[in-house]
Amino acid sequence: MQDASTRYYAAKHDQDDSVAPFIRARAAALRDIGLTDEDIGRIEFFQFGAATGNSNASLMWILLYVFGDREVVERIRQELLPLVKETEIVDETGQRHKEVKLNIASVEEQCPFLLACWKEALRVVNVHTSVRRVVEDTYVTDGNSGAQYLLKKGHDVVMPHAVAHRYDSRAWGPEQDALAFRPENFLPSTARSEAQDGPEGSKAVDKARRAAWIPFGGGVNLCPGRRIVLIEHLAFMSTLILGFEVESINGDGIKPPQAMPMGLGHPILRPVENAKQLGVHIKRRAGWEDTVWSYDMGKTTRQEF
Repeated sequence: MQDASTRYYAAKHDQDDSVAPFIRARAAALRDIGLTDEDIGRIEFFQFGAATGNSNASLMWILLYVFGDREVVERIRQELLPLVKETEIVDETGQRHKEVKLNIASVEEQCPFLLACWKEALRVVNVHTSVRRVVEDTYVTDGNSGAQYLLKKGHDVVMPHAVAHRYDSRAWGPEQDALAFRPENFLPSTARSEAQDGPEGSKAVDKARRAAWIPFGGGVNLCPGRRIVLIEHLAFMSTLILGFEVESINGDGIKPPQAMPMGLGHPILRPVENAKQLGVHIKRRAGWEDTVWSYDMGKTTRQEF
């Protein structure tokens, strides 16, 4: 596949007018900084995997966790409804439809519980691994025990995200709590209340959670496509939650499937046997049967990540 991608860029097929402007612009930018066609082919092949494999797999888990709890679904709907802008349109056949427009920036800013569900699901299912090269001898200190460790210059540090996402008790509490889907983790000062820890204790928990949530990496090497993934997911989630009912085929409720043990090369959990036992019915909600959807990306004032 990488060889095919390299041949594609070597033949300059990316410059054809039929190619998406985004793809053309990326290749042009990479050529401008001196990358060869072979380099571009390898980089773009990797981006294809990251943009589809990771995004689609994580979205599946997010939707399973959300639709697995009717109270969560209803709470998100109540957040979204005030943001809906409805107009009546007439199609080419003369039929009238309800057009619903969603401003995705407004969804991000005004739907904190929806955003919390998105973040929490990513925390639970993201098992990616970050690798960093040590550029100079560095001592790090264990915040719990006070023990110091020397990271030697020239060595690589391998950091499994699952350690931060599942086993940081300062952020997520005991292990049995950390393994559960709890959107309240990403609402300010909730799981550990101010009554229990005091205002400063609650702030410390919130700070620990921000530091421990790293599905897109950290530091100067944050995933450059993280905002695209967020917009894509929020648009799809909002549409499905507002306009559709999702129910299990056997009628006993949607339950996220058991996940397989994953190795270092897999960023997102995979369900056992590809979730063959899972099946759902998706149908339009009453009153939303003829809805036509449109989206306005808008501009967000959030600077969170």
